[in-house]
Formats: sequence, structure tokens, C-alpha cells
Amino acid sequence: MIPQKVISTPDALLKLLDEYELDIFTGQSFAERTRLKLTDWMPQLRTLIKYGLIDIIERGKYCRHNFRNEYVIGNFLAEDGVIAYWTALNLHGLT
Repeated sequence: MIPQKVISTPDALLKLLDEYELDIFTGQSFAERTRLKLTDWMPQLRTLIKYGLIDIIERGKYCRHNFRNEYVIGNFLAEDGVIAYWTALNLHGLT
């Protein structure tokens, strides 16, 4: 499904995020997946941010407020990053 119109309500944007299974995204990745222009959905995104349903984790990077996988968020913020020491041991259940 390729939407061709402006997203008119914040609920419509949330449904679109659910449809594309986007919990963490950038403006560019959202636009590529949905084929919508920035002006079609940015006002609704600002409303969702205002009401706390979407969090800004870094400039231009957004996350749904109930998405809490710190490893996915960390990898999203630092794509070439690695985990080490206690975090790596904890991840593998060795602490």
C-alpha cells in the first residue's frame, strides 16, 4: 500500500507507523518507506511529540514512547558502535 495523500490526523500517522512496523525511524527512512513528502506528515509528528507518543532521541531520529530496547536504540544512534565489558557480559547472561 502506497499512501498518496496528506496524513490528516495524528491517529492516521500512528496507524501508518503500525502498518510499516516503525518503532524507531528517521525522517528520511520514514519518507523512503512510505513514499510521503516531509510536508505531508511532519505537522502530525510534531503533535505526537507534543503529547509524548513519539520521543526525539537525537536530531532527526524518532522513537515511539513505549519502545525500550536499548540495544536497538543504541545501534540506531551509533551504527558502527559495539558493546563491551560489563554490557557484553550482561547481554550474554554472564553477570
